[in-house]
Amino acid sequence: MNKLNPSFKELFSLRNTAASEIVDRFADVTRQQFDYANGIPVVMGSYDGKDLPLLLVALGRSSIPLAPVIVDNKPGQGGIREHAEAMGAKVIDEEIPGQMSAVSTGIEYAATAHPDSYVIVTDDDCLPMARWAETMVRHARLNRELGGIAYGGVILEHGQSQLTDLLRTAYGLATNVRRKITHSSPKARGPNGILLPDKHGRILEELRMKAPDAFPCDVSVQESVVAAGGEVKSILNPHAFTFTRGDRFSSVGSLAKDLMQRGKNRAKLYED
Repeated sequence: MNKLNPSFKELFSLRNTAASEIVDRFADVTRQQFDYANGIPVVMGSYDGKDLPLLLVALGRSSIPLAPVIVDNKPGQGGIREHAEAMGAKVIDEEIPGQMSAVSTGIEYAATAHPDSYVIVTDDDCLPMARWAETMVRHARLNRELGGIAYGGVILEHGQSQLTDLLRTAYGLATNVRRKITHSSPKARGPNGILLPDKHGRILEELRMKAPDAFPCDVSVQESVVAAGGEVKSILNPHAFTFTRGDRFSSVGSLAKDLMQRGKNRAKLYED
């Protein structure tokens, strides 16, 4: 393997490698790739950190400069800060547990530190390709006056059932295509979004009005953007897709059962 420039295929093959080993192998080169003066901030919350170093290696391959912001959702435990800082990432803490609690805190930090920039949001178990961030920025096309959020696609992988992952991936893509054709709001995609705060601060103010634990799922962030008058869009370009672990459903049967229960409040699914 070329240590200085691992291919995406090579990174993918390291999915189950220990975080400490990824840090040992790639920290020196990865921390040189990030640009906190000019880069686009990429926010991700992390609770166990096992996939985080590999994601940072992938972000270091980006075709545009990035500035990763890791929200440690288990401060002082799990080695998240130690590993992230070794890889050259900025780390902030959020003690209130929950993925979206961490993400909402990270969004506010990143948007304040980079007031004229987009803020990209992903999960710490995602694996983006080199042109991912560039494509997200180029295709978001959000109005600076209004601000808003745009979602790329996700490819589910490494779940217990490859068929379930394939069906979920296809369903998510079909849903976004259908909603785009009908000019409906896209499905919220927490692992793959790009936010542009409006220049008047309405979106950030709407986010600040809620406590971090008021965001049980990615839909809550989308609702806050809409409440502030922001746009919500989808990005269907294939380069805007990211790979994410598909481990919520163990079988096609469990997926079918979930789909049949779509009418009830699904926020609880995302709280952990």
